[in-house]
Amino acid sequence: MAHIQIDHLTFTYPHSSKPALDDVSLDLKPGSLLMLGGKSGSGKSTLLSHLTSATTPAGQRSGSILVDGVPLEDMTTFSQMSSIALVPQHSDLRGVTGKVIDELASGLVRINCEQSTMRSRIAEATAYFGIESWLDRNVEELSDGQRRLVSLASAMVVSPRVLILDDPISQLDPTSVANFLSILYDLYKELKVTVIMSTSVFGEIYAGADEIVVLDAGKIAYEGTPSDIACSLYRGNDQFVYALPSSIRIYHGVHPQSSPDALPLTVGAAHNWMKAELETKGATARHLPDKRMGGFSEQPVIKFENASFCYGGEHEVLKDVSLSVTKGSVHAIVGTNGAGKSTMLRMVAGLVPCDRGTVMIHDSRRGRWAKANQSTYEVALLPQDLDGFFTRETVRAELESMVADSHFSQDEIERYVEDFSKTIGIFSYLDVNPRSLSLGERQLAAIAKVMMQETPILLLDEPTEGIDPFAQRKVGKLLHELAKRGVAILIASQDLRFCAEYATGVSLLFAGDVATTETPQAFFSSNVLYTTQASRISRGVYSNCVTDDEVIVLCLENGWQKS
Repeated sequence: MAHIQIDHLTFTYPHSSKPALDDVSLDLKPGSLLMLGGKSGSGKSTLLSHLTSATTPAGQRSGSILVDGVPLEDMTTFSQMSSIALVPQHSDLRGVTGKVIDELASGLVRINCEQSTMRSRIAEATAYFGIESWLDRNVEELSDGQRRLVSLASAMVVSPRVLILDDPISQLDPTSVANFLSILYDLYKELKVTVIMSTSVFGEIYAGADEIVVLDAGKIAYEGTPSDIACSLYRGNDQFVYALPSSIRIYHGVHPQSSPDALPLTVGAAHNWMKAELETKGATARHLPDKRMGGFSEQPVIKFENASFCYGGEHEVLKDVSLSVTKGSVHAIVGTNGAGKSTMLRMVAGLVPCDRGTVMIHDSRRGRWAKANQSTYEVALLPQDLDGFFTRETVRAELESMVADSHFSQDEIERYVEDFSKTIGIFSYLDVNPRSLSLGERQLAAIAKVMMQETPILLLDEPTEGIDPFAQRKVGKLLHELAKRGVAILIASQDLRFCAEYATGVSLLFAGDVATTETPQAFFSSNVLYTTQASRISRGVYSNCVTDDEVIVLCLENGWQKS
């Protein structure tokens, strides 16, 4: 018997004419891992929300969901809470004011867990996730990435039989991702927990999935093993191929006619293939020059000078940070969850004061340097938390409000909004309420809104969260166009693949300070943990290759496409 059976599930949100889910049927065996992929707005989060009664949205629904043969709606609340755990796409801990240990204990209290068992489960979960030192911290002091870890630990501490994860690793640093995936493997391989995990980008866990399902407009577009899905996406010339792991994308870029069995699904398998190719075919081209030496100007427009900040006067996040960001650059800040990346962006936006030191921006209107909080009109900020970011009833109204005070006529404003929305890929939902969009669609609308402010400085906090890779490419190209026009762009991100492809400079934030600043190729090619799959795959074979396309270029130059 299937552990979870979804039979002809169709669902339509209120006031919508199109179903968000259209005749979806799936069977999940006990102890299996199903990965759910698809472009932004394809229905991934909607499908997962139907797997617990507490999160099922209002709307018109047909079809059924069975858990061990029992209709979901017939299961008691206690039975669902003790056997099914769902971690939503956005941390549901925003606004929580208690301590981390109270949050971890809350789920155990709801299922009447004994005190001695509760203590051991919390100890085990915090040790696995490396969050022991957070137990007495207030949840509201944590970064979004740290809250995501607490949410994951809170779900796992209950020891569920079914674990539902909505894009769980999008906000996590590489070390946290590695730890989490190790735990996930143990859960479904050793403990036979059934795991359903959605994602915008297939990572290293792709190879370990029992089944991959790709949704498109609420329907199942592809279903099968990891190898079969990869080949189907390429045969269908589907844009979602950009979500595939680097191991597959690089191999297919060199051998486009490859069979499913030949595809390397892991970094290790792809690295071994490259070493074998080097031994049998040789390589005259083994190094790429560093093409991105900073931005399009040497003029600094943002300066951190020994900037420091403490939360509550106790927890020091930033310690004497010094960094310059130049005009026309796309500068990425990376680092562990809670390192202070978002705090740095909020300092530039004038929202967080320095306890020591200063943050200065070059005021283009006054032609001189000024403290960040005195020239906020120079800056547009995309926050990580979009709650309260949208204030109007449609995406169109949000975008038009960004240019309402310009010299354009209303007709010109409307044409400009429609043209820009087509460029970034949100034209189809211009007349939709932004708060009713999926996370990825909402993120794209928010990026469009801050870009259309046309400020000299653009700050983006985790801009690719929830966005599928094809849409990420559009955003990356737009960032380069803005940089060429002189805009200084500062990004805080855990998306190393995006930073490697589109940043002109990368800074690593460590222990409250900037540990190093390099070009993307220099930074990622020298790192072991904070690096891309492409860099790890090609290491020891090629040097200075940090993106899939860079590795493919050298492989083709060396004639490896020939049999």
